[in-house]
Amino acid sequence: MMYCRTPFTTQLCRSLCVAVSLVVAVLLQDNAALAVNCKFRKGSTCVCDLDDGSGYIDLTPVSSSNGAPYFADVGVSEDTNGRQYSYSWNPCHAFEEGKCKNQVAVCQSKESTCGRQTATSITISSTNPLKGTLSYGDGDKMSNKPRISEIALTCDEKQEHQFKVVGEHPRGTYKFSLDSKYVCPKKPPVTTKPTPPPAKTTHKTAGPPAAPTTAHHAHRQTNDLHVSLGTILDICALIAVMSYVVAGYAFMYIRRGARGRDALPNYTFWIAVPGLIKEGSLFIITKVRGLRGSTSYEQL
Repeated sequence: MMYCRTPFTTQLCRSLCVAVSLVVAVLLQDNAALAVNCKFRKGSTCVCDLDDGSGYIDLTPVSSSNGAPYFADVGVSEDTNGRQYSYSWNPCHAFEEGKCKNQVAVCQSKESTCGRQTATSITISSTNPLKGTLSYGDGDKMSNKPRISEIALTCDEKQEHQFKVVGEHPRGTYKFSLDSKYVCPKKPPVTTKPTPPPAKTTHKTAGPPAAPTTAHHAHRQTNDLHVSLGTILDICALIAVMSYVVAGYAFMYIRRGARGRDALPNYTFWIAVPGLIKEGSLFIITKVRGLRGSTSYEQL
């Protein structure tokens, strides 16, 4: 069913669709640009550098280097059969505990290795405050699949360290959380070059003083105000949408005597959009799945 019937409304609908598409594209681009990676330093599974220059994460203060786990027998979780388990974790260095041997990072009840130091990875989901996930793979197999452990990291400047067992979900994936000030990024130390000794001066007849110049200062002045293309497009789209709503409402109210929601421009079109999206999605899903039979957009 077509709701943009007149040439004016047809052009208006097309312009609005283009504006919405641009806004979505810009937002997706901005979200992609916000992604931050943290790269482990060579030979370490405990210290990683953030590629946005905000600093580095160091979990060394919450790790033990004597072969025992820093967090030992923490929490209790139940599996689907009601059996209870405790867990031990050491962030930086491998440990051994009961039957858990060979580069162990997470151990379950001294019986099963739920992740190894040799299969460590980290992802950052947000930076204010910093949140991420520290993952350990290559654990003992369960149903022919290696066990995995995921520790949700949250920066909390007021918390020394709070390690909790969240549970097992799905089966074979063990989830925990660590709220700590050691998750918060640290700034690298600033190194300063030593001040050279003053140069020896010789007594010479001083000439006339050089006239001060402002050319150097002029070149140093920069324009700190920088507006990105995405911001400009967002503003233009917002102005276009507001103009469309205000002008359309005024036209319907004054020229056609519409009141209430009927005065909104193209009201019937906008209330039909969710249904049209649903129909289009079902049509695409049907085509992708390759359902047999005669299927068309009208039949959906």
